[in-house]
Amino acid sequence: VLAQLALPHVALGQGADSSTDLNPVRLVEDFRLWTPGSAYLPVYKRMKAYVEASPRIGNDVSKMNQLLLRSALVYDDSKHLEIAAGYVYNRVYVPLRYENRVYEDIRLKYRLWKFRMANRTRLEQRFISYAPNCSNR
Repeated sequence: VLAQLALPHVALGQGADSSTDLNPVRLVEDFRLWTPGSAYLPVYKRMKAYVEASPRIGNDVSKMNQLLLRSALVYDDSKHLEIAAGYVYNRVYVPLRYENRVYEDIRLKYRLWKFRMANRTRLEQRFISYAPNCSNR
């Protein structure tokens, strides 16, 4: 089992706030903390499962505002290529809404001197609770 715990991601974010009629979009500063945890679990030969939980705490690190739960089945040739297909559940707490995503990943891996490098391309199909159709990104 290969587990990875990323260092917390701290961001000073800017988001839209529509609380006033005079200026419907204004920037709001918000100190946020993202603390993702993930693991690869062996399945069969070159197949592995990927799981991730990523709580995102906002409102100046006082309230949970988003939770992403990600899983995938991954084919890994262990040298240069990794292909994955997975699912993401995304819960946003304020305002309360949710999103389901299906995604496909291709990761190219290589070495440059002593460094291990990777380039990932991801395509996502997003099913958002308040949107009438699927969106792609």
